[in-house]
Order: sequence, then structure tokens, then C-alpha cells
Amino acid sequence: LLGLNVCPNNRVIQFIASGGTGKTKLLRHWLNKRENQIDNYLVWSFYSQGTSDSKQVSATPLFTEAFKAFGVDASDYNTDEDRADALADLLTEHQCLLVLDGLEPLQHGGSGFNGQLKDRAMKRLLQRLAQQHSSLCIVTTRIQVHELRDRAHVISHPLDNLHTDDGLQLLRSLAVRGSDKELQTAVSEVEGHALTLHLLGNALTTHLGSDIRKRDTLEELVDDFDEQGRHAFKVMQGYQHWFTNDNGEPMAELQLLYLLGLFDHPIEMAVLQILWDKQIPCLTAGLRAKAWKVAVRDLRDKHRLLSQHGERPDLLDSHPLIREYFGRQLQQKQPEAWQQAHEALYHYYKAIPKDKQPGSVEAMQPLFHAVAHGCAAGLHQQALDEVCYPRIRREHKGYLAKDLCAVSDDLAVLAHFFSQPWMVVSENLRAKWQAAVSSWAGYCLGALGRFGEAVVPVQASIEMFIKQSRLQDAAQNANNLSELKLNLGFMSDAIIIGERSVDYADQSGDYGLSMSNRTTYADVLHKAGQPTKALTLFVEAEKIQKKYLPGPPLLYSFFGFRYCELILTQGRTSEVIKRGNQSIRIST
Repeated sequence: LLGLNVCPNNRVIQFIASGGTGKTKLLRHWLNKRENQIDNYLVWSFYSQGTSDSKQVSATPLFTEAFKAFGVDASDYNTDEDRADALADLLTEHQCLLVLDGLEPLQHGGSGFNGQLKDRAMKRLLQRLAQQHSSLCIVTTRIQVHELRDRAHVISHPLDNLHTDDGLQLLRSLAVRGSDKELQTAVSEVEGHALTLHLLGNALTTHLGSDIRKRDTLEELVDDFDEQGRHAFKVMQGYQHWFTNDNGEPMAELQLLYLLGLFDHPIEMAVLQILWDKQIPCLTAGLRAKAWKVAVRDLRDKHRLLSQHGERPDLLDSHPLIREYFGRQLQQKQPEAWQQAHEALYHYYKAIPKDKQPGSVEAMQPLFHAVAHGCAAGLHQQALDEVCYPRIRREHKGYLAKDLCAVSDDLAVLAHFFSQPWMVVSENLRAKWQAAVSSWAGYCLGALGRFGEAVVPVQASIEMFIKQSRLQDAAQNANNLSELKLNLGFMSDAIIIGERSVDYADQSGDYGLSMSNRTTYADVLHKAGQPTKALTLFVEAEKIQKKYLPGPPLLYSFFGFRYCELILTQGRTSEVIKRGNQSIRIST
């Protein structure tokens, strides 16, 4: 972090390292030492369990809290770009330090994407901040942010694992006993992974007499984790053993770690109280208040497995890798407890909003949590019927994306209904809703400019709609797929699917779709160098509009714009002006 003092032209600094390397701890240490030297700062953490593409996270809560901190009404800004520009201006105006911790859930972690941002608002914000101005943004992430590569005012710091001597000092600070050579060997075995050494040091001191040689008593963990994650989880497996009584039952400490594994974010004690009151077997049943308090204290002070939030003492948290491990253990070894806990959380969160249909993204947050926990409990259809469809999407309106312009939030909700985003919809949904969810996800991905990802769910929805004889839905989605293929440059595919979309529309008897799909197909043909055939389709579309749809005689709105694009190339300027005048009359 010395770069802050010697590189005054840097406006964004990103620290890149794998999970458990110590990015967040380093940043908190630096902030604590300089808190009195910084007048204005905002700190936000996005971290959740891992960087898998199955994660779909929205930046909306950050913008909501940031605008609140500046005393600005977030509803004044209708689009992601507007929100991003407004926040960038505020940060610059107030010379405010912005810290974005754990950005990876907003990035593509799969091969071929190179850490590209999924969230449109965050992409715009960082692009604005990566320019010359008077504020500073610090980012921590597991993957280098693609949009910040090769920027003049951006500096990247990859953080390596600890050197052998530094790892030795860490173990010594945790009161681990052994010769320097023995400690150095232990550091090398885990490749200097900071979190693993932290867990190992505490485990040895608390349970194994502080003797470094007793680390070989930890059982070897074999699972589908990467090498460094495997080392950390091996130590956690030891804790799991130590926190189990002679009858094979989990002790209070292990029950608490299991509870934290239900979440991918810091959680309030009041929420855990809900689960305690349910007395869930193998999870909270028989857990006494005194044992609970002692477990919280010991996990925080003795075992150092819980993180502290000085500004929010009511929050309990642990490192994401710790939550991931114990959450997976609960799901695999106590599936009934896992299901009952998530079901209880589903009912808790869906009851929080007093308004059945909240009118803002902020007010909908409990409903988002309800969907997440409902789907984790296997209640996909119930979560859709009771929360997502009537209260979030407001049935066919697509309220979250279309009215609130919160497309990323809409997509984050829909991700829970996929067993493999965006490839496989959960089998817990009825066939009718599998097709609908796939279609909605495709629309959101396309609206976010993620055309390549949108193709699969849209194609799947078409096939499902055809099987269900829902030709109107098939026609609409085929129309969308043709546009996606056009945007991706696959002209021949776009033409074939465009023609098919017109056939579906005509068979459905929906004259509006017959008209609109012809203009999409015609637009594809125009761009493919087939203007004569395109013109024929535009003429047909206009005739359909005149015959079946009341209103202006000429094609208008986006459909008319497409037509005008074609006839301009033919030199028919006066006709374009005529159509433009019609559009002005309609708008006034």
C-alpha cells in the first residue's frame, strides 16, 4: 500500500490474490491505522462463497448505501449508467476514498471471460473512476478486473502467499512451539497460505499442545478443492472433530459454524435467534443460551474463527472459506437440518416487507433473501409462486427489470432457480415455469449485454415452449434469439431463427407478434445484405399493422425506425421525414 504515497496519479488500486491470502485483513489494518487521516471514505464488501459462475450478485445495495451516506435520493436515477455516473461525481466532488472488498462475485470466474464484470453499473463506475480526478478507489479481488487492464491511472498489486520466514513468524505469534526448521517445513507444506497457517496455529495452540509436530494428526482431506483450499479445509476438518462430543453429536461451537454456513454474508444475531427458536435437530435443538454465548466468545477469542465488526457488534461472521466448508458439511451430512433451516429463513424473510409488493429495490431485499433460502431448501416452486412471481416480478410485468431498471437484481434472483446457471433450470419447478424462468433469464442477460450467455437459456425456452404448444411465447423468444445471434455476428443463424420466429407468430394468431417479428427478421436481412427481401417483410408488417392494430397507418416506434434505416439507404429521404413527422405527432 506504499503506492498510495508515491504514485499520486493512481486513481484505482487493485489487490489480486486467491481466497485466504489476507487481502481483506491487510486492507482493514491499513484503514485502522489511517482512519484519522482520511476525511471521507466508504467501505463495501461483496464477498461471498467463492468465485463460481453460479454466483450472481448485484451492486445495487452498494449504490443504495452510498447515496444514503451522501444524503442523495437514489430514486432520482433511473438506469445503471445514471447511478454509476452520479456516484462517481459524488466521490470526486467530496474527495472520497471508496473501498470495494471482495469484488469477485461481480466478475466472470470462468475461462474465456478474463475477470470481466457482470454488473453494468459497477463496470461504468470503475471505468469512470479509472480516470484523472481527486478521489481514490481500492479494490480487492481474486481475479484481475478485465475493465481495469492497461488503464493509465490504475495500478495492480498481485499478492503472493507468505514467504517461509514470514509464515514462521506468524506461527510463532500464535504461540506454536518447534524448531525453526520444523516451522519452515510446516509453512512450505501449505505453500505459505495465510488463512491455513492462521487456522493451523490456533488449532495447535488450542487442541494439540502448541506442538508443530502434532500437525500430522490432522486427517488428510480428499475432495474437489484446489490445493490451497484443501490445506485450509484439512485444518477445519480437525475443528469439526474437536467440536463433536463422544456421542458423535455437534457441540455448540460446531452448531454455530454450521449456522454461519447457511449464509454467504455477515448475519445478525436476531436472525440466528429465529433458527434457535425452531429447535432444529442436529443444528439448534437443545442449544442453551449460556452455551451459545460461550461458543460465540470462544470461537471469536480462543479459536479466532469469527470475524469482528466493531461498528456492528450484533453481526457474526467468518472467513468465506470457513463458511463454505461448514455449510457444505451441514448440507452433505445433515441434509434434513439444512433443509429445515433454510425453510425457516424463507418464511422469516418473506414476512418482513409490510407491503405485499414493495416499490423499491431496497425494500425488496428481504424478498431476495427469501427466494435464496427457499430455493436452498428445495422449495423452488413455492418461492416462485409466493414471492418471485407475484411480489418481485409482479406477474407478467417484469417489474424489477422494466420498471425499476434493476436488471442485475432481477438476474440475481432468477439465478436461484437454476441448478446450473444459465444452462439447467431446477427440476423442482413445473415444466411451465422452467420455460418461463429460462426466458426471463435470457432477457436479463441480453439486456445486460451478455449476449453469449443469453443464447442458451433463450434457446432452451423456445424448445420448451414448442413442446408445451405455447406458440406466442416461442415466437417472442425466437425473435429475441434472432437479435442475439445478430449482435454476436452469426448472420446465417440469425436469418434462420428470424424466419422461424415469423412462422411461430403467424401460427399463434397474434397479429402484433406477426408484425413485430417481421421487422426483426427484415432488420437481420438488411444487415446481411438482402435489402429486397427485407423491404418485402417491412411492407407486409405495415399492412398487418393497418389491418389489425388501431392507430397510426405507418410503422412507428422501434419497428418504424428499422424500416427507416433501410429506406434511407435507398435514398428515400422525403419518406423518412414523413415517417419522422408521424413519430413526433404520436409523442406529443
